[in-house]
Amino acid sequence: MIASATPAVPIVFKGREELVEQGVAIFCQQCLRFLAILGAGGMGKTSLALHIMDSDLVQNKFGERCYFIPCELFEDAESLVQGLIHVMELTMQESQSKQKVLFNHLQSAHGDLLIVFDNFETPWNHGNSRIGVKNLLEKIAKCGKVSLIVTMRGPDGPGDIAWERLGDQSGIPTLLPVPAKEAFKAFSGNKLQSSDDSESQIDSLLYQLEYVPLAIRLSAQHVKRVPLRTLIRMWEKDKTSIVAEQTEPGRLTSVSFSIDLSIQIFRIEGRTLELLSTISFLPDGIPLWVESLDLMFPGEGLSVNVSTLVESSLIYDRNEGLKMLAPVREHVHSKYPIEQVNIDQLEMFYAQFLENLPDNNMTAQSELQLHINNIEKIFKAQINSGHPKTSSISAVKEFTGFSRFNSVSMGLIDLILEKDTNIKKNDEVDLKLMRAFRWQWMGSFHDAEAQVMSVKDCINEEGNISQSEADILGRCFDLLQYIYYSQTQYEKAINMSLQAQKYFKKSENQWAQADSMRWLGDVYYMQDRYKEASETISEAQQLFQKIGNELGVAECLRRLGDIYRMQGRNDEAIKMLSDALKQFQTFGNQAQAAECLLSLGELYRKQQKYNEATEMIMKAQKQFEEIRDKKGVADCLQTLGFIYGDQAHYDEAVGMCSNAQMQYQNIGSVVDVAWCFHIMQDIYYTQAQYEKAINMSLQAQKYFKKSENQWAQANSMSWLGDIYYMQTRYKEASEIISEAQQLFYQIGNELGVAECLKRLGDIHRMQGRNDEAIKMISDASKQFQTFGNQMQAAECLWSLGELYRKQKKYDEATEMIMKAQKQFEEIGYKRGVADCWLILGYIYRNQAQYNEAVGMFSNSQREYENIGRIVDVAVCYQYLGITHRLQDQHEQGKEAFTKALELLREFPGEKYTIGWTLLEFGYLFFDMKDFVEARRKYEEARDIFASHGQLARQVDECSRALAKLDEAMKQ
Repeated sequence: MIASATPAVPIVFKGREELVEQGVAIFCQQCLRFLAILGAGGMGKTSLALHIMDSDLVQNKFGERCYFIPCELFEDAESLVQGLIHVMELTMQESQSKQKVLFNHLQSAHGDLLIVFDNFETPWNHGNSRIGVKNLLEKIAKCGKVSLIVTMRGPDGPGDIAWERLGDQSGIPTLLPVPAKEAFKAFSGNKLQSSDDSESQIDSLLYQLEYVPLAIRLSAQHVKRVPLRTLIRMWEKDKTSIVAEQTEPGRLTSVSFSIDLSIQIFRIEGRTLELLSTISFLPDGIPLWVESLDLMFPGEGLSVNVSTLVESSLIYDRNEGLKMLAPVREHVHSKYPIEQVNIDQLEMFYAQFLENLPDNNMTAQSELQLHINNIEKIFKAQINSGHPKTSSISAVKEFTGFSRFNSVSMGLIDLILEKDTNIKKNDEVDLKLMRAFRWQWMGSFHDAEAQVMSVKDCINEEGNISQSEADILGRCFDLLQYIYYSQTQYEKAINMSLQAQKYFKKSENQWAQADSMRWLGDVYYMQDRYKEASETISEAQQLFQKIGNELGVAECLRRLGDIYRMQGRNDEAIKMLSDALKQFQTFGNQAQAAECLLSLGELYRKQQKYNEATEMIMKAQKQFEEIRDKKGVADCLQTLGFIYGDQAHYDEAVGMCSNAQMQYQNIGSVVDVAWCFHIMQDIYYTQAQYEKAINMSLQAQKYFKKSENQWAQANSMSWLGDIYYMQTRYKEASEIISEAQQLFYQIGNELGVAECLKRLGDIHRMQGRNDEAIKMISDASKQFQTFGNQMQAAECLWSLGELYRKQKKYDEATEMIMKAQKQFEEIGYKRGVADCWLILGYIYRNQAQYNEAVGMFSNSQREYENIGRIVDVAVCYQYLGITHRLQDQHEQGKEAFTKALELLREFPGEKYTIGWTLLEFGYLFFDMKDFVEARRKYEEARDIFASHGQLARQVDECSRALAKLDEAMKQ
């Protein structure tokens, strides 16, 4: 009977190699004697013990003196002794008791012995046998030649023996994803058919099984009989059916049997069983259970019940929370469903929990994260039942301000609107507008707009409206302003803001009126209409002052500082931001004070005062750390990345952005993680490291998709198209930008559609498909003009100018560039003006009108200098050098190239620009017949291009120049 109950050493054994090594080392290197392998049923404790016992080092030490005792066969000390005598093949003497025979053998043994007590929880917890079993085990432990392994359910080894243990405080862990997948495939054998989605299906199933070894083995067995897709459906329909073999249920053939065995052995019943069923109902378990449990079930004192459940390993204590593995949770919830009275208790606990969330959003978000899945499940259950004990609407309102939990709040809002037939009109309006705001944030602008319009259209704007109706209309127009603002449809946003202010004035909601005015100022700010922005925000500031809202006053002061910063009125900007900072500090509003420091840092960055910028950002970071605002800390790291990037310290820039990305990841801010990848994409793009840029872009898209921000996802796709464009991979560029265009169209983002149209036009231009390019870019220009987006319209004119230049239609090119320049001047976009001077220089140089070209390049250089774009200044000097060379003005050319290289010395990461400057400088020396200096410049350029790693064509260009030089020197 013992032999048949002793399992063979498992053939499939994945992901436990490190634990086996630790176990072997305990006996064979550390010379310790007692090892406890603990944990829940189905975790592979027996398999681990068998592999340790079967290892070469253990076999060399113990030889044939390794004994395996399947303790599920034995209920007390006497039967255990009988089992040991049997497996050791000891002979009984008439005058001696069984224990005497056993201990005589153990004490007189000539070599070391190893005894494995498997499933020791059976005799340890059976009836009144514990004292006898404990005494027996400790007597065996005193035998100096004996080493012990026990495997048992529970967090602690038996008796007063100094056990070494494997794993963590809860016992051996579940498998990691990779070995879990290897095990699943090995158990499935050749019946597992590979397909495009089979890998992801396996990943999903194993994740839901929480990588429990027994559940993996039993579910994989089914693949031998049913296809993987069918197995997935079986799990979705009846989660316990796939974790059992089609044989008589037993400890190793059914997860459910194993769980029920634990319930039986540890005598879990009554209130303890009810607590178990309650925990099985909660996806997050009970976080911070010491304080939470008493608040969930006040006055019951359930700590002893918890102790029993932890001892059974049906639950485990991790990070101060009570957790339950998925297979256990599904079986317990199915067989011992939670009672309604306990769901009601949980609902009341969580309603109070939401009401008591801290004012600090980041602190509140951290607390909420621990419970969010519980909250979702409980309130959905209560809404579906139609008998909630608290206001589900109030609960939803408490946490809808946290963008991280969009999917939860949206699901609850949808459910309430569907199920609650007695909902009050005001509550219905609130929920619909909350849903619209969520859609707007997620980039689903069409859905958001439709939802707002459905609310707005229920009120007759033409008739006499009540104060409350005016407030609803104000909120509708205010939300429409956000929707259009997010799509950079600024003219529509302005109109909506003015409408919102009108209705807020009627409703006498002065705070909302002032806030809407402040947002209107932001719209003007984004259009570079700084005068109007300043006037509007000043008016909002006065209204905030009138109603005594000092925080609003300070927020407006900060925004005015940002406006002055953008206008180059740096001293005034510094004063305003500093004053706002003092006010926020007076209010004790550390978050806003830190935001001011961040703005000051940005201001110094734009002034290229990088030391002062870094100092401000570091102060902001410290304040964010003090208030535990992890997002603020990550924002500071991201800005430090910009500071390094501006100085062409690209490695440091990537390092900062990577740190920021990890911080965002830790707090679950998926959209910010995506933006970090997007920024790193730009850094690599700037260095022409296109493959790395592509990788960053794909990562950004993945996280934008996770965040459900479709606008950002589409935007990232269009940037990926730009990278392909720069690599002359026009087919791929066209495909990805067309895909982005479709996504923009799908979410109703007309601006995005137009931007993609312009990009497609640029691609056609580079492919020589000029007529199609002109049509596309012209259509895009008209669309931008319709939206009132002068910036993008001017960019289209600039592209058309470039197109005509390439066609040598210089009159048309000049006309387009001059129009673009005029529009850039009207909106105060100085960089655009400088870009136009640069292209006009090209146009004149292409026509050999060199004096005019020099004038244009010089104008461009001065404009770039004024706005602090030093690399672009260097490029202008490079073009001036080329132009002088073409006129044989060698000294002026040398002076221009030298000046360019001096400027670029501060930007070592600009390898592409440095390389071309050196190469063009080499051409100048070649023309001067100074072959030694020409060679030096060609070789320097070649080495710079080669060090970049992705500029093979430019390296070839240098090689050709060197070959031509060699030929010239032979003549």
